[in-house]
Amino acid sequence: MVKSTDTMKYYYLVFLCLFQYWGFSQQKKLIAPVPLTNRSYDILFDSIKNSDPLSAQQRGYLKVFLEKAKRENNTVEIVNAYKNYLHHGTKNLQLVYADSMILTATLAKDTTLIGSSYLTKGIVYYGLKQHDKALDYYLKANELLINSSDTYLTYKTKYHLGMAKYFLGYYHEAVSLYQECLAFFKDSYPRPYLNTLHSLGLCYNQMKNYASASDINTLGLKEAKRMDMYVMDSYFKLSEGINLFDKEIYAPSLKRLKASINDSIILKDSTNLSIAYFFIAKNYLEQKQSDNAIAYLLKVDRIYEDTGYLRPDLRETFELLINYYDSKNQPKEKLYYIERLLEFDDLINTYYRYLSYKIHKESIYTTQKLRQEKQKAERQLFIEKHGKRILYFALILVSILLIFIFNRHLYLKKLYKKRFEQLMATNHKLPLKKTSKEHHKKTDYQLNLEVEADLLQKLHNFEDKKRYLADDITLAKVAADFDTNTRYLSQLILKHREMRFKEYVNSLKIAHLIDLLKSNTLIRNYKYDALAKEVGFTGKQGFVAAFKANTGITPAFFIEKLSTKSTH
Repeated sequence: MVKSTDTMKYYYLVFLCLFQYWGFSQQKKLIAPVPLTNRSYDILFDSIKNSDPLSAQQRGYLKVFLEKAKRENNTVEIVNAYKNYLHHGTKNLQLVYADSMILTATLAKDTTLIGSSYLTKGIVYYGLKQHDKALDYYLKANELLINSSDTYLTYKTKYHLGMAKYFLGYYHEAVSLYQECLAFFKDSYPRPYLNTLHSLGLCYNQMKNYASASDINTLGLKEAKRMDMYVMDSYFKLSEGINLFDKEIYAPSLKRLKASINDSIILKDSTNLSIAYFFIAKNYLEQKQSDNAIAYLLKVDRIYEDTGYLRPDLRETFELLINYYDSKNQPKEKLYYIERLLEFDDLINTYYRYLSYKIHKESIYTTQKLRQEKQKAERQLFIEKHGKRILYFALILVSILLIFIFNRHLYLKKLYKKRFEQLMATNHKLPLKKTSKEHHKKTDYQLNLEVEADLLQKLHNFEDKKRYLADDITLAKVAADFDTNTRYLSQLILKHREMRFKEYVNSLKIAHLIDLLKSNTLIRNYKYDALAKEVGFTGKQGFVAAFKANTGITPAFFIEKLSTKSTH
């Protein structure tokens, strides 16, 4: 469900399209001259078609068309104006313009116009590969137009439904629709007639009625020539090439398929081109010419890479490439096409799964539901057979885990208690923790004995006066107080306290806190933040980490044991 803010933005765009006329008078004049508003809609439409796509001139013609229709309050032409914008305007606004068409037609209460607008929106969704939504609008359009006086629109809708049924494998139903369309389109609509012939031939091929498919392809080529529509030749040649391949007549099939390629390249028809390449490859494989076949399969993959074109029956391309590279012991290429196939399957599942569900009434058990039920039953049988074993195994694991946790707790408790007793027995006037020997290394630099003695005395004073409790203490500040540099001071502390500066200061702070906790029962009630502040730590985390690093136990454990000891 679309969020409310997104919905408001979307409908704002729709109403902006509907009422953009109000703001036209305030805009700069576009290229389309004013006299065009007095010209016919046909002339304006031709001007739109003949302009450079997305040019300022085309935008001007689109604007003038809409202005004229609104000024004349011509609902049909207002809808056509939005349809012009849909086909010739910005692609990402196509759905907005389609909704403007539907809203205008609905306000006019024109059933045919509403049906036509629904059909247009369905076609837009189909182009976006949102087939579930496309079908919703095809069915809405068909319901409204089935008794329409606009018979062309009625049969155009039937044709689109036939395409959907063909795609989903309901070929007999598609044939019935196409045959209805064929009779209507034949005399007056050449391109729809030839498109329907081509689609009918594809249905016969899928039904394995190869003789009828060949008859349709032959008729299609003949009719295209008669109607001077040679642009359709490549479609019928390709269709017949596939038909011959399915009949296992490979040499003539290869010839027809290759004949279709040149026309498809000229027309920049990547869809037919990828299908032709695929079946050429299949022909070569049947003739044991695998290297030639792979070359064409790679062309299919290249088109897929460049265009993202999807068609489920092209899936075999990647299976064949995987098998080929496996036979050649080329694991890198094999892995590449395994991943390619996984990607392809994801896209197929995304774009094509829903269409069948919408066209046909949902049965009790769809394929997906059967698989789910099968998995459910298998899980149930597995649990019944192995349930007790799994439970025992889980109990054993849990028991082992609990024993481990319990033993670790006892170990830590014992270790903490030992460290607590060590702390209680120790005088903490000096730092608690020494650095590891690997850090206490001799350096090339050595202090003058008199300077060293002077600095050492200052270090004693620093400790006695507890200046280490300052919360802003740094090596640089202490070095400045000692009238020396940071390097001398750092070496002095490393030599005589066997620590780095930060470790040294933190150790003094913790030693001081331990003495406070021993002597002052009130401070034991402080929270960590207050304890940290008491000895000059700027944060709770740093304080806790320093306490544990210097004592081996947590502040909470130390205070708890100290309080318990005091009560006894």
